[in-house]
Amino acid sequence: MKLTHAIEHLQKLIIAQTLAYERLVVESVKHNPWKYWSYVNSKLSNNNKNISAIKTSDGTIEEPTSIAEAFSDFFYQCFNHDSRNISPSNLRSASSESYRPTHTVNKLCQISFDYRDVKCIIKSLPNKRSEDHNGFSYAILKDCADILSYQLSRLFHLSFTTGQLPSDWKRGVILPIKKKTSAISVADYRPISITSCICRVFERLLRNRIESFLEENELISKSQHGFVKGRSTTTALLTYSNDISQSIDNGLCVDVAYFDFSKAFDSVRHDYLIEKLHKSGIQGPILTWIWNYIRNRVQVVNVNGYMSSERSVSSGVIQGSVLGPILFIIFVNDIDECIRSCSILKYADDIRIYRSFDSDIHSQQESGALFQNDINTLVQWVTK
Repeated sequence: MKLTHAIEHLQKLIIAQTLAYERLVVESVKHNPWKYWSYVNSKLSNNNKNISAIKTSDGTIEEPTSIAEAFSDFFYQCFNHDSRNISPSNLRSASSESYRPTHTVNKLCQISFDYRDVKCIIKSLPNKRSEDHNGFSYAILKDCADILSYQLSRLFHLSFTTGQLPSDWKRGVILPIKKKTSAISVADYRPISITSCICRVFERLLRNRIESFLEENELISKSQHGFVKGRSTTTALLTYSNDISQSIDNGLCVDVAYFDFSKAFDSVRHDYLIEKLHKSGIQGPILTWIWNYIRNRVQVVNVNGYMSSERSVSSGVIQGSVLGPILFIIFVNDIDECIRSCSILKYADDIRIYRSFDSDIHSQQESGALFQNDINTLVQWVTK
């Protein structure tokens, strides 16, 4: 009986502490929304565990390896195979004509790898014990930061100066993550790439330098609210709400169009990306390293511990990587050049354009034509 009472008491304590913690999480939403949504997402269990069957056009697949191959085939189809075989050394200014900076940009070509900076990055890593395909985890790196930081700084310097990456740094293990609770087909999942923990430390150093460069030179459009310091879904919503409210208060009508690019991160053409990085001022050894980082990559899909065969990666910025988001917003930065008559707001690949106009017939027709022209130009940007 004592044991039973002790177990019941412990269960009550656990429930009470869980409820207390959840109250703190809810209260933190205003000053720390990341903590709130991380906890919510953890409770949704929106992951790739227990994928026991997948429906395809040929029927239902239940054999684990075949499920992994079905995912691999689907994710491979999302890639863009039209990239030209170029390199940073033979870029031509005539390419990507739509992207023309209106001012002379500074250049970012170099980055240093001081062991103290490497150690600082390692110490700031989350305490995750999940391992990459080499058996490393963030927790291991943090435990060994004092020993590894100097050797890793030498390794990073060598990779950067030669522009070469170890083959393990260019291999990704894809985990299919559910987009919705009732996922039944491969299209209901998105790919998240598990990459080398050591390479991710390098990426953090490089990302921090690129972000500082972009911020100092004000190169990222004010319309972009995704993956930009000081901006978020909240700032995007506030900007949009304010603009719409002002129009309504002034007795105006508003046309709005929403766009969500399908497979946006996976279909980024590498040749266009390199050209846009170059025109943004990211050049020299940094550009060469990024070029070798994104090209000639391979991936396998892991479903419940069963691996697919290896497939090449011909396009895209790696979802789940450290550099992927910043590379993507540079890639879509010139979309604003397409919008001549409307306002535009972006959150990564989610875009809305809107235009205010008077309610009389003439204004409606004139504004509608201008609105449609911007939509057509945006569609041309996507399909070029």
